[in-house]
Amino acid sequence: MSDQSEINKLLVCEFYNLVFNERKVRLGFERYVAVDYIQHNPMAAQGRESAIDFIERILKNVPKRTVKIVRTIAEDDLVALHIHVREEPEDLGDAHADFFRVENGIIVEHWDVIQPVPQHGSAQNVMFSDGIDR
Repeated sequence: MSDQSEINKLLVCEFYNLVFNERKVRLGFERYVAVDYIQHNPMAAQGRESAIDFIERILKNVPKRTVKIVRTIAEDDLVALHIHVREEPEDLGDAHADFFRVENGIIVEHWDVIQPVPQHGSAQNVMFSDGIDR
């Protein structure tokens, strides 16, 4: 992995933890995200301010929500996070794959894919390969 990929990976993880675990949404976005942030989530509007409003509403409505970054991958200007999200501590939760594009030390674009963690599945493997979802 290149030095820049590693820097980008650390930047995205710092952003994600600040926003979702420390719940400092505005600070995280103002520190790490471009004003004209491109959002590919169809439920969220474009731009940094829209993202702040969107995430603040989610966190307000789900005060016990927890997120755990399970793994990260970085290549060039792209960073991918595999995340376990729970609305309540006892929930199985969702598996998120969040993809960020970083340009000149700032997050400029985001995509995500969300899948519920099933109660039972036909596959032998758990969704996070470390057993945390069972």
